[in-house]
Amino acid sequence: MGTSNLSAVGDIIGFLPPEHLEAVAKAVITVHRDFGDRTNRKHARLKYVLEERGVDWFRIEVEQRAGLKLGPPRPSTSPNKGTCSAGTSRPTATISGPVCRNGRIHDVNGYQLKTALRRVIERFQPEVRLTASQICCW
Repeated sequence: MGTSNLSAVGDIIGFLPPEHLEAVAKAVITVHRDFGDRTNRKHARLKYVLEERGVDWFRIEVEQRAGLKLGPPRPSTSPNKGTCSAGTSRPTATISGPVCRNGRIHDVNGYQLKTALRRVIERFQPEVRLTASQICCW
């Protein structure tokens, strides 16, 4: 089976208003359920559906199932994995590493990360971006 190019995993397929998040999430899950390879655990990932069917097909399928049109993709402001840069003078914060293992943010004895983030976001209402490797606040 040679090496495959899974660069499509990082493609942005579009944007949506927050009120449509549940419908789009359900659409993504059902596309994976209906077209994913559940017989081979190593191949049972959404990235393989994208590789085999294509990003454009996936976007259309998600839009049909969710009953809405995704907004056009926007240029990324985070050019490098593990860093955030808005390209402006706005302050940026990145949380990753041992204080945020596997994206799990919680309070632990002597370190109230979840509480602190909640207070900062409520008070300053920054733009928050969640990715597989970080949380960015502007």
